[in-house]
Amino acid sequence: MRLLRVVAVLGVVLILASLLVVSIARARRRSYTSGCAGNLRVLWTCQMNYAVQHGGPLKAMPDATGSEFWRALEKTSPPLIEENEREIFLCRHREEGRVGEIDYFGPGVPVQRLANADPVGCDDPRNHGGDGGNVLRKSGDVLEYTAVDLDTLLKTHPTPPRR
Repeated sequence: MRLLRVVAVLGVVLILASLLVVSIARARRRSYTSGCAGNLRVLWTCQMNYAVQHGGPLKAMPDATGSEFWRALEKTSPPLIEENEREIFLCRHREEGRVGEIDYFGPGVPVQRLANADPVGCDDPRNHGGDGGNVLRKSGDVLEYTAVDLDTLLKTHPTPPRR
């Protein structure tokens, strides 16, 4: 009888521990996704600074598209993203990311042609392991998308973000 109680208590403890491990893994994924959203917001703020400092009388952003849009932040003099700040380009979900790479998609067309609700950047869906990701709109807000919605946006939007 006593052995049965010990086994039952151990079973309950193991079940609770497994639930805790699942919760910790979910919280970790959420924090990484939030980190990516923060990176996109900071990159967009840097692009706003680019427009003010280097965009001429029209306060234009770079005409580059895809990830080259973000790389323009390193090419100014002085650079808006310095060498020691390059981790801002990396997705936290990707363990093998190297400083100097850019994990975020940029606009599919020059930003000046986009409306406020149009996407100008997003996570690379491959980095989030099918969990969806974040989409940065020209208005500056970042929305979290499910994997299906992000895939639909990238395939059907007239001007989707691209690598």
